[in-house]
Order: sequence, then C-alpha cells, then structure tokens
Amino acid sequence: MLNAFVVWREQQPLALGIERQIFQLVAAQQPSASKRVVQKLLYRHTHQRSYLLKIGQSGQRFNLDGTEDGAILPEQREYAGRLLVMVK
Repeated sequence: MLNAFVVWREQQPLALGIERQIFQLVAAQQPSASKRVVQKLLYRHTHQRSYLLKIGQSGQRFNLDGTEDGAILPEQREYAGRLLVMVK
C-alpha cells in the first residue's frame, strides 16, 4: 500500500506529522488499523540505514504525494547521524 508512493519507496525524508496522512490511508483500507500499528510502521521505516542517510543528505521533507513540506534542520541531521552509529 505505502510502496505505491515514490517518497516511501525511495525512502525520501518524510514530512513531520506524516503519521496522520499514513493513518488516514491505512484506516481507509483496513478499518481495524490502530495508531500504534502506524507508529510501529513509521519507526521501522525511519530507522533504516538508507532512510537515515537520506536525512543527512537531503534538504527537504516530503508528504506522501511528493510535495515538499519543510526543510531538514541541522539538529535533525545530527540526530540522524547519531542513530546511524547504532543502526547496522
């Protein structure tokens, strides 16, 4: 379902608050989806090495539809760098 979105498939930096967009999408297709399931899905996605590398390299965050939604701040890049040390 989420792999239909280029930003998800290519692990581009996601917009802050994208959880709401994903929850609405999942809930429309699977009414029993919980917020906890969406949070786990996002956690797994955003803690992958390739995603964290893109946070460090990219300048923008994106909505599911591919539209830009704000810049990645230096402290967010630093945090991604710290996580990269822990992720294999």
